[in-house]
Amino acid sequence: MLRLRIPTVILFGWLLVAGLYGCGNPPPTITNWSEADKQYLKICKEEFKYDVVLKSVGGTVWIYLPMKESVLLFKAGSTGGESPTPKPLVQFLESKFLNNNFSVEYDMTPVKTKQKDLGYQSAYSEEFQKKQNNLLNTIMRAYFDVKDGPEFFVVVMADIVNGIEFKAVVNAVDFKKAMSNPPALSPEEYGNRYISEITGNEATIGDTTGKHLDFKEVAWTDFLARQIQNRIYQKYQHSSFPPSEDNEDEILQIINTTLSTYQFTNFNSIKLRDLHNGKDYIFDKSQLGTFAK
Repeated sequence: MLRLRIPTVILFGWLLVAGLYGCGNPPPTITNWSEADKQYLKICKEEFKYDVVLKSVGGTVWIYLPMKESVLLFKAGSTGGESPTPKPLVQFLESKFLNNNFSVEYDMTPVKTKQKDLGYQSAYSEEFQKKQNNLLNTIMRAYFDVKDGPEFFVVVMADIVNGIEFKAVVNAVDFKKAMSNPPALSPEEYGNRYISEITGNEATIGDTTGKHLDFKEVAWTDFLARQIQNRIYQKYQHSSFPPSEDNEDEILQIINTTLSTYQFTNFNSIKLRDLHNGKDYIFDKSQLGTFAK
């Protein structure tokens, strides 16, 4: 299975819909979750002609949109040449929650020389971005006024011709904050909380119903582990403020920020494994607060 990373700056079709209801008519009030599910499907079908598959599992709503258009395209960048600033290279990065502990394995290989820019970059297609905007906008319209509504939305948009799919996991509270007018989260911060990936899977080809997907409830521990991984990756690969040479300190600061943001304390320890240097570190939960920024 192929996994690709897209630069954060390209991800935010959601910015285009922020503030849609800041003026003019508000969305209709929907107070029942099952009613919101029906409303979501109705809007997608009648307004956008999308054959969306929707499944509610526990506190999670899955939204699956099969498409015949491409998710990704490649286009020319600036002029090629060398990248302006050498950065640490993330050779390997994986964050998990196991046995009541957060575990992060990483290999951050220092870059000693400038890297060659090949002069092209990957980006989302215009059709994909339009459909993504419509799907996210419809979440606002259908679910935002539901009392005790979903905790998470999983949005899967699949190119069923080529077998490439985009998947995003969005926390409902974070999404509301990002869509408030004015937004309560900056684009950069929301980018850290917005978990997305692109995968290639032959099982996606021709799948109009999402039968290849494992529809399950998003666990908070899994979401937090993925967000820790996402924040680390963004810090080391895309941040305007490069990390220090102390990888352990940087990673623990990120973990502390992530867990304190959601006031999550139901864990025992943090385990770090530096694959590049062959070192393991264990920190008790009580030590984590000392790594606050």
